[in-house]
Amino acid sequence: MSTLTKVSSNGNHKFTLTVVRNSSDVAANTSNITATFKISPQTTNAYGWNYTSGNPVTYTIKLDGKSYTGTILKYTKNSTATIRTITVDVPHNVDGSKSITYGFDVTSLSGNILPGTASTAAKETLTRINRASTFTANGTWYIGHTNKYMTVTAYDNSFYHKVTYSMGSASG
Repeated sequence: MSTLTKVSSNGNHKFTLTVVRNSSDVAANTSNITATFKISPQTTNAYGWNYTSGNPVTYTIKLDGKSYTGTILKYTKNSTATIRTITVDVPHNVDGSKSITYGFDVTSLSGNILPGTASTAAKETLTRINRASTFTANGTWYIGHTNKYMTVTAYDNSFYHKVTYSMGSASG
């Protein structure tokens, strides 16, 4: 799908969120999405840090209306590190369409070795999942009954529908 990148406010670190659609499940009307959040050096001054506790650097990953938070206690100078990987099943709308928003926010304690802040977000439309149409008929049908109807609810207007009936010698 896509990658969001933002350089931190100190200019030395870069954060990247890559969002990939792995698969879709037609029966469940969902897409399986993986989001991978990384930190990497922007310059050769991408200092490292190693805290044993506290919240030196905190992050929030936002994916389809949900938030995933955490802390980065340790970072090795000038390295690329995966901070977090999230895999979720995202439900689509009844017609198979779906748009998702995703992004991240990073904040840190003050100090020249920590990254400062970084924030970005985006919206993307997922590939539509074709949805089967539904068919309903009112009540029990007998020849001679009136005010009977059949309804086809098409969730995908690219489908072609042909309805036939057969009751006794009557058909159409």
